[in-house]
Amino acid sequence: MFSILLSIVFTDKMSLTDSFQPERFSEQQLSEKIKKLTEGILWSSESDYPLEVVFWETSTISPEKLLELTNQLPDTVVAVQQGDKFFAKLFRQYEHYISESSDEESEKEYKSCLVKCQKLADLLKANLTDIQYFDVGGNQPKIYLYLIGKSPSSNILGLSTIGIYT
Repeated sequence: MFSILLSIVFTDKMSLTDSFQPERFSEQQLSEKIKKLTEGILWSSESDYPLEVVFWETSTISPEKLLELTNQLPDTVVAVQQGDKFFAKLFRQYEHYISESSDEESEKEYKSCLVKCQKLADLLKANLTDIQYFDVGGNQPKIYLYLIGKSPSSNILGLSTIGIYT
């Protein structure tokens, strides 16, 4: 019966990974899983900063609300982008490190981080809605970066980090 079910589920247009959806989690479980997956992942700019979990009990995602929640001045410049752009930058960063790696140990570490980045992206996409990427700070040297979306209970959950660009 299992083989019959597989032949029904898989079509010419589906791959093995298309047929399975990542597991969905409660807000607390999701926060814990995000925190675990971000361990060792750094956002590289002119300095390296870790990815941190953020959570706010509000269902509003807007530049104005984000400035309020993060205690930024109301006239701070905020750029809003699609959430995929955050991970595209992160993936490129680790792919570059892998290609430039001079020893097997470093290459292995970077590949491990890249795998974790993909799992993190999959986890967030499966469990958050309205995912957006915010750059807070405009053309200031220190930019606060947020990748946030609505959790299963409609609160705001996601990632934050810092980018230094001089």
